[in-house]
Amino acid sequence: MASTFRDLLSEVKKEIREVSHEHVRTLLVAGAKVKLIDVREADEYAAGRLPGAVHIPRGYLELRIEEKADRDDELVLYCAGGTRSALAARTLRELGYTHVSSLAGGYNRWSDVAYPVEKPVVLSAEQKERYRRHLILPEVGEEGQAKLLQSKVLLLG
Repeated sequence: MASTFRDLLSEVKKEIREVSHEHVRTLLVAGAKVKLIDVREADEYAAGRLPGAVHIPRGYLELRIEEKADRDDELVLYCAGGTRSALAARTLRELGYTHVSSLAGGYNRWSDVAYPVEKPVVLSAEQKERYRRHLILPEVGEEGQAKLLQSKVLLLG
């Protein structure tokens, strides 16, 4: 049993699969069916994400993963540096997800080598207040509301 956090992290990293940023980039370029899960906090996510990544903060992972991924999907989890995603990968394995890996070095290493990142549309505090009823609907949520805000509608009457 781990006596310190470093011991725990060392044990976890022996149990999980870590993948390099080169490997993930190769998968994305090849069009492989892989789901990227960003487990960072909202403010970190707002600064940028890996292309096509789905945001599920680490604190909500166990609650929300079933909405975003099936147990046999190929999942690559990442955080800022690879620690939270390693812990999250172990948790998902315990929940029965079979193809889970953690991005070694996380988002920081990905951006350090100048691989492409996306800047997600993030709602302001005012927009979150204005659209709060939409945000609680599973069919809309923050991602759906961001798409609605980017759309253009013409009404003729």
